[in-house]
Amino acid sequence: MSTGMCSIDWINGADIMDFCDTVLSSARNPEPLVPGVDYNTSSTAYLNISVIDVNEAPVFGSTEYQAMVKENISVGNTILKVDARDPKGSSIRYRLEGDVFNWLKINSETGEIITNAALDRERTDTYKVRVIAVQSESPALESTVPVSINLVDVNDNLPMLTYPETHFCYLVRDSKAVLMKAMDKDLDPHFNSH
Repeated sequence: MSTGMCSIDWINGADIMDFCDTVLSSARNPEPLVPGVDYNTSSTAYLNISVIDVNEAPVFGSTEYQAMVKENISVGNTILKVDARDPKGSSIRYRLEGDVFNWLKINSETGEIITNAALDRERTDTYKVRVIAVQSESPALESTVPVSINLVDVNDNLPMLTYPETHFCYLVRDSKAVLMKAMDKDLDPHFNSH
């Protein structure tokens, strides 16, 4: 006996079963055939396949999301938007995890990641969080995607004196030189040490 093959494709959020054939190349009758009767060498049988639906987790449009923003982006601005869809078409809600500095918030319905506080490249130049997409149906399955935000430096730090003493005093008649140093936390071309 040989058989054809059936496959199931996932198209536009719906489970679609492709057309398939099952062909019996040989069969045996347990009873002897009637002598003198011509029999057809083939026969047809219909196969009915029932596909049972299972709950599937949301699927993100990307395996990772990245953005690059200046560290002085205004509070309340959108940095990026994640998107996920449910294979069965259920609505999705989003939540944020790993926001250790509380710099961000997420719109639970649209997936927009928004600044919640002032960012600071001097604390970290790449801020990594996770977004979780959760189904609205029960039981609710969820999926997680990493998000990386690269912070671009701006000149937002004042130079700081690095001289080890808080004060010094010399007599006017002395002409002794004093070397003073100042540091700036910003990256070149803003960084200077004199």
